[in-house]
Amino acid sequence: MTRTAARAAALVLAALLLAGCGSARGASSLVMPTPSPGDTEGQIMSVTGEGFTICGVGERKVGLFDVMVCGDLAKARAVLDARFPGRTVPVAYRAGDGGGHTPQELVVQYWVNRTTGDGFVVSSTRIAGDRRIEVGIDGDLDKARTVLDRQFPGWTGVHEEKASAAL
Repeated sequence: MTRTAARAAALVLAALLLAGCGSARGASSLVMPTPSPGDTEGQIMSVTGEGFTICGVGERKVGLFDVMVCGDLAKARAVLDARFPGRTVPVAYRAGDGGGHTPQELVVQYWVNRTTGDGFVVSSTRIAGDRRIEVGIDGDLDKARTVLDRQFPGWTGVHEEKASAAL
């Protein structure tokens, strides 16, 4: 891991802990992936700030991203507008919208969804009642389990689930 990548990962983890997202599952060993320079969605997801956590990102249309914010929406909007002017639409996360999930669970689920590996693809994710991320895998379950356990120790369980065919 490069020095810049390590610094970015440390910032993401620090922001999660400051936002009250620590977990008894060993949050100190949890390091989120570092997005590549051309990965705008991943870069938006990695934005940190005091009083908020970016809990989800999705492309609304080419070049415009919906950003789910846990915490202070105004602070998040100011940081996002400064870094990605005119490219984000921040929306407040409300627990009733998709369950009472913590920001940390939502962040982990986001990055698990984007996990790739040789011989498998993530076909689905769901935050289970025990707060683990249940991961549907199309392909080699052992390879997927190894990659996910290394990246998200104690957070995931895998099961076979074929990826849907594009319509």
